[in-house]
Amino acid sequence: MKRGLSKAYTDKGKKTQFPLYKNLKCGHFGIKILRDGSWTYHNSPIKRIEIVRLFSTVLKFDNGVYYLETPVEKGVIDVEDAPFTATNMHVEITNGVQNLIFFTNLGDKINVNKKNPIYMGFNQEKKDYFPYVIVRKNLKALIIRSVYYELVNLAVNEPKDQKLYGVWSNNTFFKLGRVD
Repeated sequence: MKRGLSKAYTDKGKKTQFPLYKNLKCGHFGIKILRDGSWTYHNSPIKRIEIVRLFSTVLKFDNGVYYLETPVEKGVIDVEDAPFTATNMHVEITNGVQNLIFFTNLGDKINVNKKNPIYMGFNQEKKDYFPYVIVRKNLKALIIRSVYYELVNLAVNEPKDQKLYGVWSNNTFFKLGRVD
């Protein structure tokens, strides 16, 4: 195995090939992502951010289930609300077009557009609506309160419905709420 891995790292310019395994279903991994974006393993915090970032790269969501999937293993994890939190927002204006960029607790950069929209989602446990942004492939980030307040400061009326408020990013209007 050592020879294979070292060879994979030293053959520059060649595509690394790994043996094809069928994912072994490993049940539940004992990992949970809390509402604040922190990760735990059997209720103990995972303190090494590098490990959390690595796990986040193999995180998937399908049919209402979150799981970590590698070429070898696939195991279920629990997520209280969203697997990421949007902890910072930046506004860019290019050629008169406003672009919103979010940054997550794990360093992901999200350019808000039709593929990565902002939306208000209903949280069953809290019985209220909360703001989210899609990070990638069905994975969402909860926009933390302070960042949401920044977002609301950018809100404008929807041109066709003056009671609907939202924000513009990449020439697309994203609804935040309605004022009646």
